[in-house]
Amino acid sequence: ELAPDDGSQVPLNKISLDIETYNPRCMPDALKDACVMIGYASDEEKGVYSFSKKFSRDFVKTLETEKQMLESFAQLLRVKKVDVVCTYNGDVFDLPYLQERANALKADFRLGRDKSRIKSKKIGLRIVSRLGGRVHYDVFPVVSFLNFIGTIKVSNLTLDRVYHEVLGGKKLDVGKEGIWQIWDKGSTNELDHLADYCLTDAVACLELTNNFMHLQTELAKYVG
Repeated sequence: ELAPDDGSQVPLNKISLDIETYNPRCMPDALKDACVMIGYASDEEKGVYSFSKKFSRDFVKTLETEKQMLESFAQLLRVKKVDVVCTYNGDVFDLPYLQERANALKADFRLGRDKSRIKSKKIGLRIVSRLGGRVHYDVFPVVSFLNFIGTIKVSNLTLDRVYHEVLGGKKLDVGKEGIWQIWDKGSTNELDHLADYCLTDAVACLELTNNFMHLQTELAKYVG
């Protein structure tokens, strides 16, 4: 029997993530190409995990190896007791890529609350990635659906356009095709800018989640 709704709402501990990948062939290959950064944002803090390079940004935590970076990020989710992991197209790209890199490096990378690995499978026409004991909230299909039915109107569905047209936010600009060159030969200033870029993507994802997720939670309360 359902308890009566007293108007309260259980607070959800949310964290967003965004990754940057090494991409000398334009499209990165998770079996060969490193994940060079993981940006994250919550309502309390934000930062970037990376490895082996020198940064001057205080929010960047630099590990010695990519394996250590992946394991440190997984540990962050456990320490923070995260309920909801937010991404922008993470079903298709970020989460499967991170799991493939972890598998290739034999990293202890278990993002599920039950210490399970990321599970990705095709449902209908779309890949869905799930985390045991946590909600994975991918903002991209939400935005795509709301744009299709006319609830919002955006010119295209890239994160920078959606962030700008829905919330008035502004992302930094980095040419995706040149990330591998910044990683290989970039100065500290260039690496800092890449870290800034990764962090603003994570912040944009969190702000969009906070803007849209209440629609689903209110609908769930309504239908029980």
